[in-house]
Amino acid sequence: MSIESLSVDRSASSEPTLTPVLSSRWAFTWQHLATTFAFAALFVFLNHLPLRPTDLWSHVVYGDRIVAERAIPTVDPLLPLAEGMRVVDLSWLAQVVFSQTFRFGGAEALVSLFTVVVWLSYVVLGRTCFLATKNLAVSTLLTGLALNVGWNRLTTIRPENFALLLFAVLLWLLTAHRLRRDDSILVDDRRGEWKLWLGIPLIFVLWANLHG
Repeated sequence: MSIESLSVDRSASSEPTLTPVLSSRWAFTWQHLATTFAFAALFVFLNHLPLRPTDLWSHVVYGDRIVAERAIPTVDPLLPLAEGMRVVDLSWLAQVVFSQTFRFGGAEALVSLFTVVVWLSYVVLGRTCFLATKNLAVSTLLTGLALNVGWNRLTTIRPENFALLLFAVLLWLLTAHRLRRDDSILVDDRRGEWKLWLGIPLIFVLWANLHG
């Protein structure tokens, strides 16, 4: 065997062979790009949305009182004419969050908090729709419809923002569990049950104290 043929054979045998590692389901298509752009645009839009304060500042004051006194108020501290009338503060945890957020970064921090909470709500809702439909375009459209239905409350910053997020997470957990159960209906597969046993009680504990 000549030196030339040996070098050719050696180079041929050392030629690397490329094999795919990830499946095609991980490929980034134009639908993924459109969905990413839509949610990015929603995030920017929420950041620049003029918000209605409604009763926001009363919640901030309530939160300041709770932090200062380390107790949930049993009477309304803001209404002198209602002195002595018992109240049940169902949103004390949200009020503390608003109070400490405002203390940390002012009104801009409250806007950022609103943006993140509302944006995450629709991201989780979009994920839930995708699990149910297995169609990215349809799930994005359904999320847009949900956004349109809640449009009249979109400029409101209140404890109800946390309720929207928790509702979306609850819906996601239940939908994912139902689909997993349907896929394994012929097999005794209890994987993922712990997500319900831990997730749902935690959601309702938070929900009852953030927005009763």
